[in-house]
Amino acid sequence: MWVIIHWYYLFVCEPNPFFHTVTGLLLLTNDKANFEEKIEQIPSAIGMTLMYLGYYCRGHILDYGFLPWWVLTVTGIRKRGPAILLGGITLGIYFLTLNWLQIGGHVLMNSGRAIRAKRMNYRMHGIVHMVLGFTIPFIFQNDDVVSVENLYKVALAVMSSIILVKSKDKMDWFSLFSIFSSPTTLPLSLLHLISLDWYECFRNNHFKIVKGSYNWIIPLFLFVYPFYAQITVGISASKIV
Repeated sequence: MWVIIHWYYLFVCEPNPFFHTVTGLLLLTNDKANFEEKIEQIPSAIGMTLMYLGYYCRGHILDYGFLPWWVLTVTGIRKRGPAILLGGITLGIYFLTLNWLQIGGHVLMNSGRAIRAKRMNYRMHGIVHMVLGFTIPFIFQNDDVVSVENLYKVALAVMSSIILVKSKDKMDWFSLFSIFSSPTTLPLSLLHLISLDWYECFRNNHFKIVKGSYNWIIPLFLFVYPFYAQITVGISASKIV
């Protein structure tokens, strides 16, 4: 499960995003897949891109711990009332502690992780890293100075990204281990405990949304409400002034 080590390394060591460009150039030189395989991997490539973009917005990996709740609600897997209720209350409280950018990052991280359901070849990984390498410097400022330590961090991030291409990846284990990145997220273990088979249900449904389900309204409300509350407070404050 190298993916867990990879994301913990990015979180703890914070290598310069320039590693995406280097990784992309190295991976694009290796291509063993045919055209049909590349087409099938496009959704996963989009998901991986969203994961990284969301992470740079949020700045923490603890948000992946909410992945079971996002999958259960958005896909509409049935008979999951307790998990949806517990996760919804926890996430609603959690959103109140975040700003707009961090909330957007949380949504991108979890939606991207859910979309990235299939493995990708070297070339597709390379394309994703090249896209990130060209876009992130324009979106996020980075004040890292050139030093031996920073170059070493970049080199390790490149090596980790290349190893990640061929490593096995289980969505449920990835989400579970992310909750140990902060002591405040350990209560999320209860969410995982009451929905142990969430990934198996997701996979058995071929990673698709269940027809006729309206559970997606819950995350939509939780996403919109913090924005509405902040706008309302701002308008009220302006009237007082």
